[in-house]
Amino acid sequence: MRKPRYYSILLVALLLSFAFSSHTAVAAEIPLRASDYFDSIQASLEPTGYGLVRIDFRVTGTSLMKQLGATEVQIKEKTATSWTTVRTYRYENFPDLMGYNVLQHSGSIVFPGIAGRTYVAHITFYASNASGSENQLVITSPATAY
Repeated sequence: MRKPRYYSILLVALLLSFAFSSHTAVAAEIPLRASDYFDSIQASLEPTGYGLVRIDFRVTGTSLMKQLGATEVQIKEKTATSWTTVRTYRYENFPDLMGYNVLQHSGSIVFPGIAGRTYVAHITFYASNASGSENQLVITSPATAY
């Protein structure tokens, strides 16, 4: 008589463990927002030939933003032991870097590099709304111009 009760308790415990473990797995799959202002940021640097390098970015705010985009894009070139800034683009001089009263903004820059040299872009993203503002720095993967 004790064995059926033992198996019933074991079955209930097993079912409860499956129920709780599935909730844990579902909770782990929910993406967490990293910022109150930025929902997503994408940036890339790719060589396009003839020494040219193209920098693309796309940024999405968590809501409609008063300003959303890139305040600065620094192009850095690899030297023997470090990276040297060879060009800086600022939104004051390149207005396409910044969007106004938007949920999402994207842009691109074509930089005239030198074939055989390796470049990386440091992009400072900015978002502001009535609650405040935030900056985030994103560094692209390096690429060699050809």
